[in-house]
Amino acid sequence: MASSVLFAVMLVTTIPTDWEEIPPWVDSSTQAEIWESLENCDPTDPRSIRVLDLTLEEFRSRTQYYLLLRWSRHFENNYPGTPLGCHALAWRCLMLPEGMRDKEDLRTLEQTVRETSDVRQWLDLLKRFPNDITGIMAGKLAFLSDSKDVNLEIESFSHKNPHSGIAAMMKLREGMISAKHQDWSSAIDPWIQGIETYPIPWEIPQWIKRLEDALTIAGHSLQAEIVRDGTVGTIAQLRIFRHALGASDRGHALDAVPILQELKRRMGSSPPFIELIDSHLNALREQPDESDQEKLLFASLDRAPISKIPDFLVTLFQNKSGPHSVEKLFSIANIRFDRGEYPEAVLIWSFMTEHFRQDHNQVLEAYNRLIDIRWKQFSLARDFRIPHSTEGFEGFIGPLIEQNLKEARVKLEEVLVDAEEYVQGKDYSFKLLRLIKKLYRIHSNRGSADRPGDLFIDLAMRSTRDQQSILSESAKEFRTREALAIIEILGGSSTASLSHLPRESLLNLYLQDEKYREAAAIARESALDASGTPYANDAWFKTAELEYKAGDFESSASTLIDLIGDLEEGSEDHTQANRMLGLAEYQTGDYEKARKHFNTAIESGHLDKDQEESLYMMNAYSNLYHQRYDQAREGLNELLGKNPSRLTERKVSRLLEQLNRNK
Repeated sequence: MASSVLFAVMLVTTIPTDWEEIPPWVDSSTQAEIWESLENCDPTDPRSIRVLDLTLEEFRSRTQYYLLLRWSRHFENNYPGTPLGCHALAWRCLMLPEGMRDKEDLRTLEQTVRETSDVRQWLDLLKRFPNDITGIMAGKLAFLSDSKDVNLEIESFSHKNPHSGIAAMMKLREGMISAKHQDWSSAIDPWIQGIETYPIPWEIPQWIKRLEDALTIAGHSLQAEIVRDGTVGTIAQLRIFRHALGASDRGHALDAVPILQELKRRMGSSPPFIELIDSHLNALREQPDESDQEKLLFASLDRAPISKIPDFLVTLFQNKSGPHSVEKLFSIANIRFDRGEYPEAVLIWSFMTEHFRQDHNQVLEAYNRLIDIRWKQFSLARDFRIPHSTEGFEGFIGPLIEQNLKEARVKLEEVLVDAEEYVQGKDYSFKLLRLIKKLYRIHSNRGSADRPGDLFIDLAMRSTRDQQSILSESAKEFRTREALAIIEILGGSSTASLSHLPRESLLNLYLQDEKYREAAAIARESALDASGTPYANDAWFKTAELEYKAGDFESSASTLIDLIGDLEEGSEDHTQANRMLGLAEYQTGDYEKARKHFNTAIESGHLDKDQEESLYMMNAYSNLYHQRYDQAREGLNELLGKNPSRLTERKVSRLLEQLNRNK
């Protein structure tokens, strides 16, 4: 799309009446001409919707979000209750990055769509443009109408046009419905098919992430590794692989082998994919030895339905088969896991942790796999529980029922408690350390940092000095206090305690590891102790800085507000406190207050050049967010007059150029 400085025109620019002429017209027109044409259009004419979609699509592709916001707000307000106004609102609700969306806007959109009588127009646009942004937007709006007839018509159209973008959208939606009920295996193939041909590029990464999560929880760990950071081309290869896998599962091994061999040839050097293909080729070629009862038992476990697995496991346990039986059992669980037979694998690993506890290394591995699965299951249930996700049409199929999250939490808690009990009293090993770190990491992610018990210290008491050093470094990631206690053990203490550790040492360790939240808590303790002394103000400022670095902007602002009242107005300390307070308020989105404190800091004359330029730029951006373009322009011109650095000058010039183009 050409861009140019806005200027007055005598003739009204009109939208072409021929559908085929609209894309080249949009590409060759200036933003001013497009804006003018939409200002003077018929907001019920679908051609005006087409022009708006193509224009905002370019803004979104270029990440020019402030332009997208400006245009969508303007034409929503200019044409309320019309198809064009509804489309403008939908762009803001469905196509911006999630962090920039407003839940109130979404509720307004849902209500507007339910009250509209323009559903037929969306269906017409969907059918006319099934492979680009206009069709997808129309489809998302049509689904919001919550009409069964509309859904059936879209489904019918997608069946007749299976390679269209609309068909891809329907596949993604089908997968979301399965994910809603935690039927991850059923979600995978529709998502793979949908991602391959879905025509909205900025939504593809989030769909690939969902696919990776589904593959992980369904037991396809290698497939998930392949998908991670993958491309649409990677997804296409995965679809071929899963087609071959399906053929082998249906008893058509002869059909599956050549497909896998050809796919392996195509993949060249892609280690995870080659490893996955080879493992399945080997499984297809293996035949069980009927003369060996133990092999027959393991072969049965490899293919048995879940209802038969307990009987085979009990038989194996009672027979005390060969010395490597537990290792083989773990291997079979892995194979079933990689085939996507998740419940079967979980059943085998759970049996191992209950009945083969003397086989320490294999039990540790079984706990590792069980915890990974339960944590992923809990995380996904928690994420999909959000009542109204605004990430496109998938957000409107409803929330996961609360029971799913409750069940996932209970299963996770069971395996965590069991694993914590198992590791206590065991001697040091790499596998044991890995499991302990996993327990700490999960409890930290759940916000239960006080659990588990002091497992690092418990293990350190039975470890060599070299092992204790490793444990101290490992503990630092999760609990610096425990790490320091192990250092005391290294220093000769036989009764190390987590209490009464030197506060300054603790603070320095937290800062060294960039654990700012923990460091802020220690700094606050020091500031409270310093109350009434000459060091109090410095201590409180340090606390506010660390709270800011920890991302706790509201606490940082609160600390600074209290501090500023005790500082001499116009002093350097007063200036820096105002600067920091403005930064914290800027991060919370309170731009009005942020500008006030930025201006106080700038006017003091105590800021260095970099600090001053940074505050001017943030003032400009905050004005842009509130569409105060004149104030933003004025501030930027003022900054140019202060002879800024070359880098800042380039940033200001580019921003002014954009502002002047869209004046």
